[in-house]
Amino acid sequence: MPLKAGTAKSGAADSMTAAIVSAFEAEWEAAKDDPFPGTTLEMKMLFAAVARGVVQHLAANHEAFKVQITSGGNATGIVNEIETT
Repeated sequence: MPLKAGTAKSGAADSMTAAIVSAFEAEWEAAKDDPFPGTTLEMKMLFAAVARGVVQHLAANHEAFKVQITSGGNATGIVNEIETT
């Protein structure tokens, strides 16, 4: 599955933007002991920009990821590409 940054206006539940919104709502309620008042377009824009920056950074620096595969023996590999949408 490719990494999806998402946008402020997209309702894609499987995007990084949606995950950040959800985490922020939970953190708000835990930290403030108060119901989350809801997101504004500006908040969603900020979350989408952060998500897009993270996805772009990960894709541009895929060689930083190292993968170790153990299957009877010991092998190592690298991530050649990170799929994004």
